[in-house]
Amino acid sequence: AYSTNAIFLIYRESAKNSFKIKLEGQTEKPLAVNNVATGIDGWLYSKQDLEKVKGTATISNADGAFALGYFSAPGGTALYGYLSNFGQLKFPAITYKCVQQTVMLDAGYAQKYKWWRGLPNQEPSDGSPLVLSTSSTYVVPANNPGHYSVKVFQDPFEVVTTTEVINDKFEATTTVPKYAKKGNSYSFGASVWRDVAKSYFWTIGGGTPPSA
Repeated sequence: AYSTNAIFLIYRESAKNSFKIKLEGQTEKPLAVNNVATGIDGWLYSKQDLEKVKGTATISNADGAFALGYFSAPGGTALYGYLSNFGQLKFPAITYKCVQQTVMLDAGYAQKYKWWRGLPNQEPSDGSPLVLSTSSTYVVPANNPGHYSVKVFQDPFEVVTTTEVINDKFEATTTVPKYAKKGNSYSFGASVWRDVAKSYFWTIGGGTPPSA
């Protein structure tokens, strides 16, 4: 890659700050996309000039699929294109969400989509009322846990993936002595489901110090 060349990127707006670039012989570093990028329907377009370095440049983004094209010269046409994660899509086995909150699942870039509630072998037919959405994203309603699957059509690939949405709980279980005798030492404990608590604050009346 030379500085006289440029690339264009098409990417999700939600992933615009997650690009990284690794030039040959150098360590990987963040790639800042053009702040004046324009786009439509959640996608942005950006033209990026490359550094004056000879060799291979590797560009990645952990937060979303993207398309990349390579120009032979500034203002020229693209020599070829590349679509990240083409033929692949995999959600985490379990997606946790807070009770009373929705969660958005994103299937990235594809030609067509089909979402349904259930496992891959429970795919409904096209046009069925069991098809939840045919968009790239689906918002799981609050208090509606279960398995959710999507089939993406990437021409020629058809990829199906699923995740189980679980309502997260923030319930604490405490371990305290039933009786406490003056002059003796006792242990007090607390545990939170999935260890989501980052810190604890105890208030013990009449003790010294009163809180610890």
